[in-house]
Amino acid sequence: MQLPLPLRVSIFLLFPLIFLLQESVFISANGATYDEPVYINAGYYHYAHGDFTVNAEHPPLSKEFAALPLLLAHGNTKQLPPLNDIIASARIPNVILGTLLILVIGLWSLWCFGFGPAIAAMGLTAFDPNLIAHAGLVTPDMPVTFFITLFLFLAWEYVQHHSPWTLAGSATALGAALASKFTALVLLPLLLLYVLLMRPRGRQSPQTPWHLRSADAAFIVITALVLLAALYHFHSFIFYVRGIAEQWNHSLTGSPSFLLGKYSLHAPLLYFPVVFFLKTPLPTLCLVILSGIFFPWHDRTKRLTAFFLLIPAAVIFAAAMTSGIGIGVRYLLPAYPLLFIFASSAASAKSGLIRSAVTVLIIASAMSALRVFPHSLAYVQEIAGGPDKAIALLSDSNIDWGQNVRDVKTYMDEHHLSVIYFGPFGSVAPSEYGIRFQPLPASDSWKSSDIVPADGPQILAISLTTL
Repeated sequence: MQLPLPLRVSIFLLFPLIFLLQESVFISANGATYDEPVYINAGYYHYAHGDFTVNAEHPPLSKEFAALPLLLAHGNTKQLPPLNDIIASARIPNVILGTLLILVIGLWSLWCFGFGPAIAAMGLTAFDPNLIAHAGLVTPDMPVTFFITLFLFLAWEYVQHHSPWTLAGSATALGAALASKFTALVLLPLLLLYVLLMRPRGRQSPQTPWHLRSADAAFIVITALVLLAALYHFHSFIFYVRGIAEQWNHSLTGSPSFLLGKYSLHAPLLYFPVVFFLKTPLPTLCLVILSGIFFPWHDRTKRLTAFFLLIPAAVIFAAAMTSGIGIGVRYLLPAYPLLFIFASSAASAKSGLIRSAVTVLIIASAMSALRVFPHSLAYVQEIAGGPDKAIALLSDSNIDWGQNVRDVKTYMDEHHLSVIYFGPFGSVAPSEYGIRFQPLPASDSWKSSDIVPADGPQILAISLTTL
């Protein structure tokens, strides 16, 4: 029995509202992470001076999104207010993109698989701990995830129906993705999907000629590059090229990583598959596998959808695995929405038993994520021992990105501590939170002249990533 349209719309909009509610709690519960001050100041500097030399290793769009509320509130000022006063406002644009992402995911699943699968896809997204965490932070990860998903959705729609609006929309989304993070460059080879999978323009018409398909792909790339150059004010586009070179060099040298109790100077090849397993709710992984088994591969339209979902997800995984950079599951974030849409296909199965299993798995996945909420950044699935066992498994933005430094001040106030030994991880001075501390002997981060009283409590606090 089909539900009345008003009720279906209400249910459809329920999940974005749930996501917004969770984000409001997450933002208030988590302090600034290591990278956020850098992105906020860089975005503001882009606006104020039109200078893209600051933080050139990342494109400007995501940083400018974060700085926009500050520009509107404070104008072109030489000195921004303290970070604690502006961090919540700077996070709002990414929360909006995360909310829109849920709607895009819902629409894609709705148009391909139906209403039930759309609800399943939005349920997985709205409660996913990784998306909750990174939509509530000032980083390029949520913007690039949103625009990659939007691009692929519009590309999928255009391949089937050839609307000029979806052609223009996919070009715009590609430009925005490229301007958010260099991860989006993996989309350029995927434009071959346009050429290889283009359907005839009408049922009775012959296959679309190669030169027309190539022209569509060229229009998308050229339009996207023009938009990208415009964001750099055209004359500063060279900084995009330099940024690519910096990221390439970073990939060659790699980054220190910690995985399963072992340190390495270059992330091992299996870093991201292992991190993906540890950081993704087990019921979600089971649902992806279940959908692969019962997916309607015989249906050409749905098979086309699977190509648009699974091939980009595989490319994102491959790019991350070969990057040599192992500092967080966030590098895989653009693959999550694609896997959620694919997983939702099981909700359209004819078997009531399979549909019931989908419902149970989605509820179990949400319960797993809510178990650690609002500390979603530190999520580790139960089979690995949860966040309590994470100290032996992961580090950096997977667990401790400096988001809890301000909680040390709360602890000190509750226990009447004037000075503690402290080894923080973060780019915000502990003094900005009112923390008085004596640095650890081996600490090379923030300095302080305070000394722990010899006749008082001897309390040591150290960030997990510092440890």
